[in-house]
Order: sequence, then C-alpha cells, then structure tokens
Amino acid sequence: MAKVLYLPTIKQSLDNLVRIVAEHPELLGESSAAEWEATLKEHIKKPKTPQAIRLPDELLARVDAYAAQLDSEIHISVSRSDAIRRLLVLGLEKAGDEGQK
Repeated sequence: MAKVLYLPTIKQSLDNLVRIVAEHPELLGESSAAEWEATLKEHIKKPKTPQAIRLPDELLARVDAYAAQLDSEIHISVSRSDAIRRLLVLGLEKAGDEGQK
C-alpha cells in the first residue's frame, strides 16, 4: 500500500517552526535550528504502524482537549493522533521513572 505524504503540509509545518524560532530564539535553548530541522526530518522518515483501538467517548474528549491545549500553547495544529502519541510517550516515561524508584 502506497503512503501518501502531504508535502505542502510538511513544508508549511517546517516554515512555521522557522518562523517561531525567528520570533522566539530563546525556545532553542542550546539546540540550533539546524538540529531541530534534522530531528523533524528524521521523525518524518520513521516508519509508523497504523493501529486501531477502541476508546470511550469520554477518553477521546480528553485527548481532543489535550490537543486543543497544545494548539493554543504552540500555535501549531495538533491532530488527535499526534496528541495520542505524545500522551503515550509521556505516560511511558512516567511509568519508567516510577518503575526505577
């Protein structure tokens, strides 16, 4: 099955990041814009396996609220899938931290 990449959307996202960095250079910390761009390009190339899961409407509403919160904080559109991935990473990191105590 062929994968469809929406290159205009990817380019727009990269352009938005460049604009944000130009407006707020303090966000880079010790990283450079080139490092950010390399990381994003690497992330885009990583294979992702589609997963279908059933979630209660209440949980989906919480995920959507989190995505909206991220939208307002970083001023970049965050999809439900992006929000779920971020929440999974945060939860797994927290579980790993607690498992080491």
